[in-house]
Amino acid sequence: MVNQNLYDQYENAVATMNIPPIRKLASYTNASWFIRNAWIANKEHSKFSQARELAIKIAGSQ
Repeated sequence: MVNQNLYDQYENAVATMNIPPIRKLASYTNASWFIRNAWIANKEHSKFSQARELAIKIAGSQ
């Protein structure tokens, strides 16, 4: 099980990114989507690297 704090950190990191609102909720599915797709519009975002690392941890927890 993933730590709730990890979910909160992910949601905070992606809050201002250019991704669909439903993808901003922390889950295995959304973290996997983020890893594959979010770089397209967010690679220059100041929190992209942090969010990607968190997404990898969330996706890897399943």
